[in-house]
Amino acid sequence: MNKFSTPIDFVKHCWSAGSLIVRTTNNVEFQSDRFGDIEIPSGTLSDGASVPRMFWPIFSPFDGDYFDSAVLHDMIYRDRATKFTRAEADLIFLEAMKSLGVGWFKRTLVYRAVRIGGAAPWRNART
Repeated sequence: MNKFSTPIDFVKHCWSAGSLIVRTTNNVEFQSDRFGDIEIPSGTLSDGASVPRMFWPIFSPFDGDYFDSAVLHDMIYRDRATKFTRAEADLIFLEAMKSLGVGWFKRTLVYRAVRIGGAAPWRNART
């Protein structure tokens, strides 16, 4: 069963390019049936869900129901030595949202947005 070992705790870290960056304060493991155990170490930085500002009233970057999934996804995208492909990282994000009880419509919409808009952030994390 896909699940997080515990909720992610975080503190405000800084502002960067108009986005709040948070820093995790605990180690969390996401247990994926398909991809194995993935650790999110304490100190991981994240901007939450990378949602264009005009959509924040509908999909906040720090929305409680998919926030932990976004932190996990950010961590995988920014890990230059990741063993996962971009497609796998996005599937892990989808699994994680489902494990947190994010509804089908919302998680499908967010997942598809990541599939469409994630190529540049994935590439930029590798340069």
